[in-house]
Amino acid sequence: MDYIANIRVKSGYPIQSFGGLNFFFSDPLFASIAKSLDSVLGARERQGVVYRHSDILGALMYSVLCGGSCIEDVNRCRSEIRQIPGKSRIPSSDTTLRYLEELSTENSDFSHPASQISYNFNINSKLNNLLMQSVLRCFDLRKDGEWVDFDYDNVLIKTEKQDAKYTFEECRGYFPGVSFVNGHPFYIENRDGNAPPTYRQADTLKRAFELLERHGLRVRNAVMDCGSYTKEILKEVSKHASRVFIRAANTDYYRSLANESTAGWHPVRLEGGRRLESRRVVFDNFPGFSEKGYEIVLYRQIDSSYDGTLFEKKQYKCFAILTNAKELSDKEVIETYNARGAVERNFDQLKNDFNWSRLPSSEMKSNTVFMILMAILRNLYTAFVEGLSRITSLPRTSRLKAFIYNFVTCPAQWVKEKSGWYLDLFSPPDILLQYVRRRKVRV
Repeated sequence: MDYIANIRVKSGYPIQSFGGLNFFFSDPLFASIAKSLDSVLGARERQGVVYRHSDILGALMYSVLCGGSCIEDVNRCRSEIRQIPGKSRIPSSDTTLRYLEELSTENSDFSHPASQISYNFNINSKLNNLLMQSVLRCFDLRKDGEWVDFDYDNVLIKTEKQDAKYTFEECRGYFPGVSFVNGHPFYIENRDGNAPPTYRQADTLKRAFELLERHGLRVRNAVMDCGSYTKEILKEVSKHASRVFIRAANTDYYRSLANESTAGWHPVRLEGGRRLESRRVVFDNFPGFSEKGYEIVLYRQIDSSYDGTLFEKKQYKCFAILTNAKELSDKEVIETYNARGAVERNFDQLKNDFNWSRLPSSEMKSNTVFMILMAILRNLYTAFVEGLSRITSLPRTSRLKAFIYNFVTCPAQWVKEKSGWYLDLFSPPDILLQYVRRRKVRV
């Protein structure tokens, strides 16, 4: 270190490390969500309560958007948040954990009629209603009138919490079911990691659909994977959705059609140039299912990993989609189903950017509260970045790390002068600089 001639350490100056988050706090959308939180959940009526619901949500948001990965990182942000004018009430991590328990609901225990195994579900209706309101405030769901697109999936959350159960991936965890509207999470139910995805899924879907309907929304397309391929689930979905797309079980009959038949197949070229062959077959896999108009869209592509034999030169990979959308072409059906890949990216974002993979509590009921609050923050973050992308060069699909590097990380200082408070930014990154040119700040 000889090349450093002199070092001067200056401490005690009220300078923030994450100055970009001042604009997140002052955004009208955050204020709207915070007001909704206090309104829906009401006053915290316990003796000695100091913090409002919105104070705790703000602390969680600040921690996550600074790159925090555990609940204790809230403590590291307290000194930064206190420098913001009017933001003096900042909870500690212990207070935040008690708050998660305060908002939790007790688990519901269900016993499987066949195996007699009991599974715990956690259903928090009040917070799910708040999550639905966050979607309505953050995104324009009514751009197509009352019609929206619905998606559902279960996701494995690996964790070693005391009540986590052994899962199909030979690890302990939870297996929550998450419903999406137009690609945004709006309803979450947690469940034991060993619970089959189809078990009581029809009840979960009914509650999710009814939540949409209470807000005047109707489902145009309902898209689900093969974890929803049962007669009971199909009956429930058919009551609420205009068009249904479910990945069907790949039966021996479908595989034999793909590999042995030559007639009835039509070439299909998807967006991006992927080439397939498709056909439609009669759907009769659920005896006693009375709904008419359902059929199977079967499609195949050559299996490039198959070496072949002297007598059999090629083998096909076969896929099946159950649908009632007869007015759509095979290409449109396949592309509608394939669009649910965005849901998998949402799970990746929730687990890694918004800490679903690092749950703070030892109990499922408190962790469910944490997951719903993180989903609210995810919706808020996504809406903020979409708005930011319209006035800066930041891509609208930017992940949290890119947002932190390009917008959040900037030394800043609040200065009070005769005309009011000013925010001084020191060498802001380009994206933040593009943004603040529209605001009353000094750079």
